[in-house]
Amino acid sequence: MSGTVWDDWLAERAALRVERGTVRSDPVLRDVGGRAPLDLASNDYLGLSRDPRVVAAAHAAIDRHGAGATASRLVTGTLPVHRELEAALAQLTGQTSALVFSTGYAANLGVLTALSGRGAEILLDEHAHASLHDAARMSRVPYATFRHNDVADLDTLLAARRGSRVVVAVESIYSVLGDAAPLVALAEAVARHDALLVVDEAHGIGVAGQGRGLVAEVGLAGAPSVVVTATLSKSLGSQGGAVLCRSEVREHLVNTARSFIFDTGLAPAAAGAAAEAARLVASDPSLAERVRSNAALISGICGIDQSAGAVQSIPMPSPGSAVAACLELRERGVLVGCFRPPSVPDGVSRLRVTARADLSPAEVEAAARLVAEVATRHEEHPRPNPQSSVQNLPLLPRVLIVTGTDTDVGKTVVTAATAAALVAAGLSPAAYKPVQTGVAPGEPGDMGEVERLAGIPTREGARLREPMAPRPAAALEGTTLPTLADHVAEITALTASHDHVLVEGAGGLLVELTEAGETLADLALALADAAAIIVARSSLGTLNHTMLTREALQGRGIRSLGTVLGSWPASPSHLERTNRDHLAARPDGLLGAVPHGAPTRDPAQFHDAAPTWLPGLGQRLGTP
Repeated sequence: MSGTVWDDWLAERAALRVERGTVRSDPVLRDVGGRAPLDLASNDYLGLSRDPRVVAAAHAAIDRHGAGATASRLVTGTLPVHRELEAALAQLTGQTSALVFSTGYAANLGVLTALSGRGAEILLDEHAHASLHDAARMSRVPYATFRHNDVADLDTLLAARRGSRVVVAVESIYSVLGDAAPLVALAEAVARHDALLVVDEAHGIGVAGQGRGLVAEVGLAGAPSVVVTATLSKSLGSQGGAVLCRSEVREHLVNTARSFIFDTGLAPAAAGAAAEAARLVASDPSLAERVRSNAALISGICGIDQSAGAVQSIPMPSPGSAVAACLELRERGVLVGCFRPPSVPDGVSRLRVTARADLSPAEVEAAARLVAEVATRHEEHPRPNPQSSVQNLPLLPRVLIVTGTDTDVGKTVVTAATAAALVAAGLSPAAYKPVQTGVAPGEPGDMGEVERLAGIPTREGARLREPMAPRPAAALEGTTLPTLADHVAEITALTASHDHVLVEGAGGLLVELTEAGETLADLALALADAAAIIVARSSLGTLNHTMLTREALQGRGIRSLGTVLGSWPASPSHLERTNRDHLAARPDGLLGAVPHGAPTRDPAQFHDAAPTWLPGLGQRLGTP
């Protein structure tokens, strides 16, 4: 790679990762004091990756078929060992058939893109794995998220569906919070609306249902409206992915799943190892039971609730404390994982401790006591509680995009009120305006008003005199607008030192902010952890304008936290009250209403009143 532009950009990205405490690396596993470290970090839940029978099966597959599959499964890449693996997986999970992919990521990508297409929609649990979110984006169909494990929220979204087919995607067991999906209730909701449920069993197979997975445990194996995806790299100790489904779905995937069609078949060694591991899990339910007993031992010693899966998570107060604890444990001979933003759905850093079936209770107890000791020492303040009373509400992201349904709807006062409510909740917000128009240099702009009312730090990306949309205003002045990357860098820098950053747009969601024509929606998509607050009028026409903004957000995969009425009259008309109630009944709901004249209040009075104006935001923050 050459050129100062790329050099500068890479250096800037690296510096931001250091500043935010999110630097990652790929260290080689080494002995500690001449001994192999105790592994509580990997996904080898059952210890089968080194089981002699599994290793022998890998060797046998190489001897039989060679080192690689050498071609796509549709050319010459389907080998007898692939058929054996698919049969073993189907038998283990109680499914009619299976289709093996090269990775679990590819399986999720293949199933969502192949089962969606024209006329379809996708609904995802907001905690679903990144591969499912990426697959939804790549499917090029409208998609949205529903509140984590909230069947009622899903039911509401299904009732409001616009597509002829809907795919709902969840995980059976979530690896970060460790909770299990309410699969029976989800399947019932899906059946009521003639939808399809895709369940990622990455963390369920080998652990739940005597190793057969949570889908089998709750009696949904073979259900026609349920499709299961899985990885072969966790409990099965190998590599690869699979879709477990009825034969009609398998045939459709073979013909339409691009991550299957255009990929080389799974390597014979991985297929042979996974097939033997699947047979071992099916024949030995005690493997899963040993995971559960070791998980109980770890959670009890570390003072945390036992999760539904193998991974036990210890909340830490910051990314830095989690990394420091992880490194100290490595130096002392125990490997644990480290979850940090933006990889965690709730923004809480954690130590990831795996309960493995092949470790003795004595080994687990000694390691867990060391983990508890080190984690406690690296705590800078009491642990955040990931199981709060608002755990089923949409999580508040680091970046809040404040967008209006139009101009002059009250975005600035809503930005200030949101900031004041965050401050009242003990958080540290900042605000950013990508482009300020209609204001001369030296004059107070929108961010100046936010500073005055909320008392928080703010920044502007650019300022233009003309009171018009940024792109034509810049052309009129002969000014070059900041790029999308410039805005992302400014916002990212603010997130390094603040809990949340409020980004106030110029006009509506699709107003162009850059020379390239990129919009506030593009900016939201470029940020790692962002969701939108819609600011609307209370008067005639607001329902249509608000729905158009919501559809624009949903079509781009941007989460809406809810709507705020930017200027609520002291004596609202029947029409305005009806509009308010209608907006409140929508799936993302009404966060609140800022009263007309709020900006004229004394800043201290504004601060005191702001949380009462935004009760929906208070619910998400866990405040009264």
